[in-house]
Amino acid sequence: MLVAPTEYTREEFLRLSYWDITPKDYEKEEAEQLNLLEKTGHYGPYEKEYIRNNGERYPVELSGMIIKDRSGKQMIWSIVEDITERKRIDRMKNEFVSTVSHELRTPLTSISSALGLIAGGVLGELPEKVNEMVSVAHKNSLMLTPSLTIFLIWINCFRVK
Repeated sequence: MLVAPTEYTREEFLRLSYWDITPKDYEKEEAEQLNLLEKTGHYGPYEKEYIRNNGERYPVELSGMIIKDRSGKQMIWSIVEDITERKRIDRMKNEFVSTVSHELRTPLTSISSALGLIAGGVLGELPEKVNEMVSVAHKNSLMLTPSLTIFLIWINCFRVK
């Protein structure tokens, strides 16, 4: 319900104008959505913020269409969704991806480079068994980089929308 997230009572809410809960910095986007509504008969979905009773803003997603009541009077039927939780989860996902990308990719690149240098003979001739182990480790580290990239791409495909 639209009233609950605003923290107004039902009576207070019914006395509010649209601009009492919509920040003025959304005037341009609101005009674009009204223009779209006039041209197509629907608008959205689009994101913006509403203002709570305490002045705090919270994110919402809106969409709607023109409908007619039984007498033929046109009205706007809107769906408003509080997307606070969706935004919180999206931020967590982005932080996770950034952390995984930095905390795994950076050391993996260093390890792979060091193993490549050792396998290439920078430290001189290695015993055969050591050289085989270094070569296998280097090959495996090179295979991990694309796997990590694919994993990060996969995570982004399931981004909360």
